[in-house]
Amino acid sequence: MNYTIEIENVSKMIRSKEIIKNISFNVGKGEVFGFLGPNGAGKTTVIRMLVNLIRPTSGTIRICGHDINTDRKQAMAQIGAIIEQPELYDYMSGYANLKHYANMNDTSITHERIMEIASVVNIEKSLKEKVKTYSLGMRQRLGLAQALLHKPEILILDEPTNGLDPNGIKEFRKYVRHLADEHGMTILISSHLLSEIELMCDRIGIIEHGKLIELKDLKAPSTLQNHKFLIKVSDTELAADLLGTKELLFRKVDPNTIELRIPEENMPEIIQELNSHNIRIYWAAPITETLEEHYFSTLSASEGM
Repeated sequence: MNYTIEIENVSKMIRSKEIIKNISFNVGKGEVFGFLGPNGAGKTTVIRMLVNLIRPTSGTIRICGHDINTDRKQAMAQIGAIIEQPELYDYMSGYANLKHYANMNDTSITHERIMEIASVVNIEKSLKEKVKTYSLGMRQRLGLAQALLHKPEILILDEPTNGLDPNGIKEFRKYVRHLADEHGMTILISSHLLSEIELMCDRIGIIEHGKLIELKDLKAPSTLQNHKFLIKVSDTELAADLLGTKELLFRKVDPNTIELRIPEENMPEIIQELNSHNIRIYWAAPITETLEEHYFSTLSASEGM
């Protein structure tokens, strides 16, 4: 894969405390990557290092092949970012905000480019209106346009849906996927809305106490299955007694159904065992975990290490 973000063995010390602990991960071109973790886990510190607001104590960060320490200007030219709410001037029109941002950062940005990117995020009809009249969703789309004006390869979004209503969140998700799928943009997004991350992202990374504890491909088949199965049987009491002797985790869901936690490869053996004790199996099906369930079980397992 062609990686546009490469983080290798990165650590960060702040006042003699190690905040980020030797993390490594890559994000590919055209990929939407969710960066998750509890408050204080280190997400914002990593994002601040990516946009060169602070420097890593050790390790390497490359943006489109450019080392942010030795080739900062080229690296930063590839990044657009929204850190929570975008910086906008309420008394100016949407167009004036974009023009001002262009003049401050890249004088080569033309009127045509401003209109092009406004069309991409669907605000071209509102550009003449003052930003103080914009809804939160429109403000966020204007912020997106601002971050995209200089044609970056990478978009970094830190809690971008804060304050948006459900419709605004849905619209924002649509634009993020459009940028990745239609424009090949790499997007790294940090958010506490796990249901949205599940719908929006291709992969996730989970950070806790400064350590990267998991990388997960959300698009791979069965990626969030945690070996949980529902089994409908003729006799739950007898089935429970048998499963109990094997020290398996299970619970009765209703008079005929059991929920069982077991490695998938062991299911045929369990079914055969139940059948050998004259327990009829009407059906068995895997239960797919939501990202939220997977996230909290991963954090819980990490705490137990």
